[in-house]
Amino acid sequence: VYKRQGIESSEEQYVSNALVEKASQEPEAAMQEAMIMPAGHERDSALQGIADTWATQNPQQAFSYAERISDNRLRQQVLETVLYRWAELNPQAAFNVLQTLPNAGRTSGINYTVFTYLANENPREALNAIENIPSSRNRADAYSATIQTWAASDAQAAANFVAQLDNKQLKQQLAPTVIQYLSSQSPDEALAWAKEQDPSGQLYLQNTVVSQIATENPERALQIALSSQQPTLRQQLIVTVIDNLSYNDPIRAAGIIDQLPYADVSAEAINSVVYNWANSDPDAAMAWVNSKSGQIRDDGLISIGSQLASVDPDLAASYLPQLNGLVRESWAENITYYYSSYDLSEAVTWIENFRGESIYENLLRSVVGTAASSDVGYALQLAQGVPGSEQRNALISQIADQISNSDPQRAQQLYSRLPRDENQNQIEEAN
Repeated sequence: VYKRQGIESSEEQYVSNALVEKASQEPEAAMQEAMIMPAGHERDSALQGIADTWATQNPQQAFSYAERISDNRLRQQVLETVLYRWAELNPQAAFNVLQTLPNAGRTSGINYTVFTYLANENPREALNAIENIPSSRNRADAYSATIQTWAASDAQAAANFVAQLDNKQLKQQLAPTVIQYLSSQSPDEALAWAKEQDPSGQLYLQNTVVSQIATENPERALQIALSSQQPTLRQQLIVTVIDNLSYNDPIRAAGIIDQLPYADVSAEAINSVVYNWANSDPDAAMAWVNSKSGQIRDDGLISIGSQLASVDPDLAASYLPQLNGLVRESWAENITYYYSSYDLSEAVTWIENFRGESIYENLLRSVVGTAASSDVGYALQLAQGVPGSEQRNALISQIADQISNSDPQRAQQLYSRLPRDENQNQIEEAN
């Protein structure tokens, strides 16, 4: 039927689809036929479809069959599918049969699936059941599933439970899940809870809350950030606020930065603003960042160059006369990279503007590297056009290194053209 309809597919795919259909009437026979299919995506797809159909009709029978599969990988795959469907239909029954599996058979996927559905019905009963699991790894999987499910419906209750855990490692593992849900349900409670947790994890926890608040009320989020007495945490929270705001309103974000004490202004915050501002008004972004000083200004200019070159390398190139030093070199490298991505010959013409400068060799290496990925002949042509033998050999070596995995024979030929000592070193490294 597939062939008559003109639907292109492999023979294995036809078989896989047919066996899944057969499973509704003869699941065991369909499973046995799927087992002898050639290994690959089609067989995995057939096994999953058959197991799902069988588990929907008779999960106990499907589970019993899955347990007897000799291939460990296939057994785990089928068991996970069966228990997923069984847990959806009857979480308690799925948990009961899970208990009969050896620890090695209770994979993270199987544990997570069963406890997700168990917690959907009653998270506290799920937590009580976890205490009877002998394996610490399996307990951790079960806790993760239960807390995530519980926090989705009642984050404060889940947070209270996690807070009273004695196991510090488990508490740190579960806290990020709790804070994500709690911050969306009740940001004030989330912030208070985050501040009560272990100091080593507060940066992530408070960041999550402040990020949530900043989407609705950036001024309040900034007040929270500035209220922190820890300089590192305060600065990172400020960056979080600026990140959220600058995506949609970089001008407003820039105004906030201008009002901050100097000690709280980081290069990361400046970069976030100008990276987004460069898309809409590069002149304004350039003028604003030039009002800063030192490394913060230079980092901001470099960030503008990176963004602008990726969107419009021609426009980025027009700003080069305003730049100097390492900032100018960074812009030139970014522009060269994007010119090379669009048109190698245009990139070659562009870098001629820098011939005689120290940066020229780096720009040429960039173009040759891009060319070697798509046109080795052209890359070699560029390398051979370099007058200095040392620079020429360095480019040939670069090309050979780059193609050594995809075309080792040609790479060896290129290595053989290098001076003897260098050639021997490269061949030994390649081998």
